[in-house]
Amino acid sequence: MSLLRRVLSYTSDPEVVARFQKACGIIHAPDPVNLKDENKHNGNISQHPNGISPDAFPGGKSSLVNGVCSNTGRKMDSEVVDTKSHTNQDSDSQVIHRNGVVKNHEITDKGKKRAVNGVIRTGTVPFRIENALLYYVFSFGAQLGNATFYMLFYSFSFWNFDSYVARRICLVWCICMYFGQATKDIVRLPRPKSPPVVRLETRYELEYGMPSTHAIVGTAIPLSMLIFTSGRYEYSMFIGLLVAVAWCILVCLSRIYLGMHNILDVIAGLFFAIVVMTFTVPFVDPVDKFLVTHPLSPLILLSLPIILSLLYPKLDKWSTARGDTTLILSITGGLFLGSWINYNQGFMSPNDASLPFSLNFQYQAILTAMMRLVSGVAVTLVLHHYMKNTVYASLCFVLSMDPKDPKTKQKFIVELPYKYLSYFMIALNTVYTMPLMFYFIGIPRMSYYTEI
Repeated sequence: MSLLRRVLSYTSDPEVVARFQKACGIIHAPDPVNLKDENKHNGNISQHPNGISPDAFPGGKSSLVNGVCSNTGRKMDSEVVDTKSHTNQDSDSQVIHRNGVVKNHEITDKGKKRAVNGVIRTGTVPFRIENALLYYVFSFGAQLGNATFYMLFYSFSFWNFDSYVARRICLVWCICMYFGQATKDIVRLPRPKSPPVVRLETRYELEYGMPSTHAIVGTAIPLSMLIFTSGRYEYSMFIGLLVAVAWCILVCLSRIYLGMHNILDVIAGLFFAIVVMTFTVPFVDPVDKFLVTHPLSPLILLSLPIILSLLYPKLDKWSTARGDTTLILSITGGLFLGSWINYNQGFMSPNDASLPFSLNFQYQAILTAMMRLVSGVAVTLVLHHYMKNTVYASLCFVLSMDPKDPKTKQKFIVELPYKYLSYFMIALNTVYTMPLMFYFIGIPRMSYYTEI
């Protein structure tokens, strides 16, 4: 029992996360406020508008260009900075990077919070990035659990790979993520304390920590892909398993690197995904067949995401968890409704070819796939922009709410239909409209309508 207690204590200790970050090159930097106060005390007041001493930067030189403090005297191409908001920030709301660029960020002392754009954020501490390679690698790993990745992954899978496999992955992903997000808001365990942990990501920091839903999706998607392609395609199972494990490890370590989870959160997410998949995968085939072919499927696909969103655990504070869960449910509903329409319009018929299929890596196939992806994503981005703006403006008009108020999107009566309608239609477009467009412009995937 004492061993278990020690293991739980170690894996939930924020100091362990901080040590991992330090080993990966995330170094605590001097607080710009303290530097300014110290300079004033010593009679050495910095001439920079933000009052930060040049000694705080690597190389000992800095200059202010376009609202960005840089040791090179120019804005780095790799940095995206909102100069308008930068000028309104105090010097204690900045983060120092190794390349000398100061980006807007929050510093939250004990018992103190800052508000940005009306949203309360629990902050972090000043830091430098000493290892740029690890920063970009783990930032990429974190993106494998975000909405942009979901849209690209499912678009590519349906347009260029195999809709049979994609639908099954989507079912497992949806079930794992719904129960994972709900568990997080039932258990309500906080994320690692900052300080000592440096939080490099602000998108999800208002959510609770356990289990890590990034770890869940980083386990569910690659393992589902391995399970549902096994025996259907010819490839090395060893290489497939290697890719799945590497994918999972990258996503899990990225959450610790970015300071968003402790080790226990990540382990809980891993085991959560495996347990849910154990009970889900055996039933995926009959559920998929029912949702694609049954006459009552549209009623279920239209209503179930709304019902499950309404049944989601009540939040004690606003966070992105409920909206993201509605997004996941609506994407799943839209993808399956599009597949149902394809089937019932007579577009789909079984493939008579014998299994396993061979993967096509010919130059012409790759070029056509890229053309489908680029043209399809371009249309999807336009639809995404107009759907979100139209739905949001319509809701604000009907409900007599101020669309410019950032708190409007946090209200449940706005957030649920806003996420549901926008992403449901985008998913429906991905599966139904875009394949028709590819057919008419001469770049169809011939096997698309045979993957029942």
